[in-house]
Amino acid sequence: MLETILNSKKVALMNPSSQKVKKRANSVEIFEKEGDNMAKRLELLGKKFTGERNKFQDTIQKLKEEASIMQAQSME
Repeated sequence: MLETILNSKKVALMNPSSQKVKKRANSVEIFEKEGDNMAKRLELLGKKFTGERNKFQDTIQKLKEEASIMQAQSME
């Protein structure tokens, strides 16, 4: 068992390109996960800002309606 482990370590040491490939693959996986996390965060932020924008637009609409009512009352 120990001999097998040592032999596999020797092979890995003798073949540094396989270590580089593994490191690159791990890096790619990490970047993909980070990218997915970032996309989720951006999506949540987008939903939040959309909700806030809608609230703001509703408030503006109510103010316009109140202003038009006040204007109509002042003309009477």
